[in-house]
Amino acid sequence: MKQDGVVVDSETFKTLLDAFIWSDKFNSTLEMLDVMEELGTSSNTQMYNFVLVALVRKNEVGLPLSFFFKLLKDETQLPNSITCNELLSALRKMDLRGEFKRVFDKLERKRDDPTKIFSEIQHNGYSCDTVAYNSLIDGLFKAKKVNNVGQVFEKMTQDTIF
Repeated sequence: MKQDGVVVDSETFKTLLDAFIWSDKFNSTLEMLDVMEELGTSSNTQMYNFVLVALVRKNEVGLPLSFFFKLLKDETQLPNSITCNELLSALRKMDLRGEFKRVFDKLERKRDDPTKIFSEIQHNGYSCDTVAYNSLIDGLFKAKKVNNVGQVFEKMTQDTIF
């Protein structure tokens, strides 16, 4: 594309990344991200969120974890709540407790109130399910943040999840 003088917008990149991910062509996905970085479009947090969620939904966690921690290195970028929810749920389902705790601890340092994740999800027009709430409660218990469990449980009852 670049050699042919074709100018590609972010929607085209997103479509190409989606095609590579769903075709299990993770190397092509990485190459595309490199091209985006060369062109200066990879700093888009939304793009990383998209790729991270798509990979997690394909039961891939290694690459999404590296993207997640790359986003967290930059103080101005933070994976969105949907991305965090998908990643935490996948790690919990795969019984990757160490990685779950590592991700959760990083998020906890970035966010003061654990219920903000759910408020952000709802603000974007999505609803939280029992898996999301259970993942957060489980992580809070494992992180010995019992006081925060009460906040999440209260939020869950307000949302009439159970």
